[in-house]
Amino acid sequence: MGTGMAPERVPAIQHILPRIKPFPRAVVEAILLSEGSIGSAQLVAQLLGLGNRFRLARLLKQEGLPPLHRLAAWTAILCWVRTAERDGTCLSRLATRWHRHPSACYRLVKKVTGLCWLEVRTRGQDWVERRLMREFPAEVGLGKRGRRSTPLFDSREPLLDAPADAELDLHGLGAIEARAAVRAFLESWRRRKAGAVVHIITGKGKGSASGPVLRGLVKTLLQGELRAMVAESQLDDGEGGYRVRIR
Repeated sequence: MGTGMAPERVPAIQHILPRIKPFPRAVVEAILLSEGSIGSAQLVAQLLGLGNRFRLARLLKQEGLPPLHRLAAWTAILCWVRTAERDGTCLSRLATRWHRHPSACYRLVKKVTGLCWLEVRTRGQDWVERRLMREFPAEVGLGKRGRRSTPLFDSREPLLDAPADAELDLHGLGAIEARAAVRAFLESWRRRKAGAVVHIITGKGKGSASGPVLRGLVKTLLQGELRAMVAESQLDDGEGGYRVRIR
């Protein structure tokens, strides 16, 4: 593994760094310095004091930045291509140097770039750097009117971050059963505690041939016939259910 790729070695990124807020900028700089081997999103979130990977994802999204794994993957590939051009080192040996399995590196290149390693190597580091920069929107760090958005840093989502008073898991229920269960659940907690935060788990519908039926059903209920009991609701971080604050 190298000694790290300082931001100044990628001039295009160096140019946009001042426009990125401090916390996201620290993430980008850490990815560059670690040559893409920054670790898991959960680990990075904990090191930044964010608590969990979902808050880190929101932070990057608020700044208009791509997900951590995308930035890390493109950065790693850029480092590999630069090293290969400089030293003529094959990807198998680079993988060993980066403490990765060679086949995993070949698969990563194909998955991220859509090309095999030989094609990426032929196109060169300038092409990889341009593709990396395409992950950053042109207006990164700017608000809708071209001004820096505020606050300086706030990835908090009160409803998503609040501890749930109770959970209702709808897995295994049909639409009719789920509708009755949600109504009874909200009515019960409305009587027990005003302002309670509850989590209704629907799943993502990956096991359903027709997709996420329950998630759509719950959304319709919360915004429709049950809205009188709902102060606010929001799709949870994992997109497998809804957080609801009861009136």
